[in-house]
Amino acid sequence: MLHRVVTRLYFPEEEAANAADPVLNSIEDPAARATLVAHREEDGYRLDIRLQGEGRPSSSTSDRAPVRPREHP
Repeated sequence: MLHRVVTRLYFPEEEAANAADPVLNSIEDPAARATLVAHREEDGYRLDIRLQGEGRPSSSTSDRAPVRPREHP
């Protein structure tokens, strides 16, 4: 990956903070906004980040820059 990817994570229990967050509220589509809210699971939280395909953010540039896994030594 030649470009860095930056995202934000919101906790579902922080309803008041989420409602006041200007970045989260700048996303007009409720379904797209919900992709930034983590899901509570038995052992913590889960946030799926989709860079390509169905469910990716509409502002994603992944259709212009292919995403390849980073190799570790």
